[in-house]
Amino acid sequence: MTEVIDATIAENLALEKNRKIGELSAHSMDINQELASWNLYRAANIATGVYDEATTASYILAYKTRTTELRTEFYRLKTLIEACETVEAIDNISWTMV
Repeated sequence: MTEVIDATIAENLALEKNRKIGELSAHSMDINQELASWNLYRAANIATGVYDEATTASYILAYKTRTTELRTEFYRLKTLIEACETVEAIDNISWTMV
């Protein structure tokens, strides 16, 4: 009986981990989509040569930096979630980037 309860707890924990990782992944993608949409006009201006080289380079670097930060934060949180031993610990993990 104890083995069945332990297996159920482990299964529920795994399900919660997957749910939370999926939730954070969707949140990260939403932020990235907003960022991409906001920069769409800049991409068009870059492609048509509206900006000088320095401005183009700064916009590209800013976008690359932000998307790298989003990815890094997602994987940091994913690692924390995977190490959790309780559902409560999983629930206490949240996205901290703005």
